[in-house]
Amino acid sequence: MIESPKEQSWIIGEHPSQLFQIHSPKTNIAVYKRDISSLYDKEIKTLEHQFSSIEISGDFITIEETFRKKFEDYVDFKEDVIELLHLFREITYEDNFRLLLTSVNHNMCTRFHADNNYLRLLCTYNGPGTLWLPNDNVDRIALNSKGSNDQIVIDNTNIREAQPGSVIILKGSKYPNNTKPIIHKSPEIKKKGICRLLLRIDVLTE
Repeated sequence: MIESPKEQSWIIGEHPSQLFQIHSPKTNIAVYKRDISSLYDKEIKTLEHQFSSIEISGDFITIEETFRKKFEDYVDFKEDVIELLHLFREITYEDNFRLLLTSVNHNMCTRFHADNNYLRLLCTYNGPGTLWLPNDNVDRIALNSKGSNDQIVIDNTNIREAQPGSVIILKGSKYPNNTKPIIHKSPEIKKKGICRLLLRIDVLTE
């Protein structure tokens, strides 16, 4: 079953302005598709072999200053992350965040789920991206009763995947007005020997 245009719960485009449509009532995921191959060849390819993880929480200025110092040798990559932080600030109307940049070689969130938060930005700079489900491909009874992925997913051929470099904004269960949160999970990479370089920015709430 494919969602009709009136029911469609996602927005996908090639301009960052389309991420602002995450605030549309029926939209629970916004995807900004972009090509970062030049950035990968120049800096990310080196970074992914020399970096483990960094997490920074606090106000916008603190995060930006800390990140700039940490990655001063990666000029273009640093500016790309800061640009996404600025963009997320404009989208969320918030000023306090938790930023995580991590190199991952294991399976993270393996079950399809909704995040218990407001809004989240994800960008996979290297490796497979986040998997997500259109609303009409979710068995809500199985989801809410802790069913398996095979029970949650109605049609395995309609599992969507964010491409490397794409920026996605996810609606969590704390988004107001009863919008259905996006159901998603991390790709399974451990058995494939794949490494992901993942950026995650969350609104920092009390």
